[in-house]
Amino acid sequence: MKTVALLISLAMAPAVFGQSDLKAHVSAINAETAAAYKKHDSHFFDQLFSPDFKAKDEHGATLNKKAALFVVRFQLNSIRVTDYTATSKPLKLEKAQGTFVTEAKMVGIAPGRRGGPPSKVVITRKFSDLYQKRGTQWALIYRAELLAPVVKVTPMVLLTPSKTLMKPGH
Repeated sequence: MKTVALLISLAMAPAVFGQSDLKAHVSAINAETAAAYKKHDSHFFDQLFSPDFKAKDEHGATLNKKAALFVVRFQLNSIRVTDYTATSKPLKLEKAQGTFVTEAKMVGIAPGRRGGPPSKVVITRKFSDLYQKRGTQWALIYRAELLAPVVKVTPMVLLTPSKTLMKPGH
């Protein structure tokens, strides 16, 4: 009886290892994504998205890898990201694929438009990612926005010395 139990636990071990391997991979991807946004590294996203990557945006439109990269590059070129955090939770884990739900928050500075002051931008997103095991690597093959991103833009007021507080001759 002990032999049967041992064989069953050994047979299940690779699936369990694969799941924890994917959890660690997704955690590392979140950290690498934060670094890539801060460094304006669009090459990271080109490597992250598999060649057959597809995404569904908040409007239900399907994007291929090229279109998804265009959206990322637009963000990188229009916002200087100062902070990015993401928390992912597994939704469904299988031996060769897994789905994670991620809540992410990006904070950055956008340049002023039409001569106005720069703005603080906060974008909050919730999306689902599907990873698939390909050989020994996990590949991100599909992303779906679960909710429309919430974008808050606050103009940054440039401080100028108050004339009433300044003493004459100083």
